[in-house]
Amino acid sequence: VTRGRTRPELAADLERAAAGGITQLLCILGDHAPAPGVASPPIREVVQMAVAALPGAAVGATFNQYARDREAALRNLIPKLEAGASYVQTQPAFDVPALAAVAAVMRELAPAVRIVPMVMPLLDGEAAAKIEARLGVALPPAVHARIAAGPEASWQLFDETVAGLVAAGAADGLAVMTFETDPPPGVGARILEALGKSGIS
Repeated sequence: VTRGRTRPELAADLERAAAGGITQLLCILGDHAPAPGVASPPIREVVQMAVAALPGAAVGATFNQYARDREAALRNLIPKLEAGASYVQTQPAFDVPALAAVAAVMRELAPAVRIVPMVMPLLDGEAAAKIEARLGVALPPAVHARIAAGPEASWQLFDETVAGLVAAGAADGLAVMTFETDPPPGVGARILEALGKSGIS
């Protein structure tokens, strides 16, 4: 997380990561408010620092497929890829065709890039509404309808989303996030079941 961090602080973090044998790293700005007067380097520079500090590691950057100006978001991604980011992690994906279209553009920009969509099971309407507010988007009506049909329908939707992303060639891996910080028992096993059905081990 780079916001509010100086170059020496980030360099020290990367040095510790190298000493600890870290082989995968995601460079993000962060949502918190930084302390006043701290000049943080841009993500593309931090990606470059990470590639140099962790030779052979998978260094990633993020992409917000819900950005109002998607073309500008893609242009902003290019310097991060040129700096050495080998994978791109997206925001939570709920619309497979929309993300697949963006993934195709990413692969045109950088054929070797690995795309890692974030996936998230939403099991009730309250969770869906809060995610919409956080992302600043409206989920497709079909998603709301499936969630409203109950937990099992919501899990089936999650299965279909995961499988659809893989089948569309829009997922070289997946980043899984749950709505709850501490989800109830059984959620982890159900997520693993969905990943297994999609062919992701």
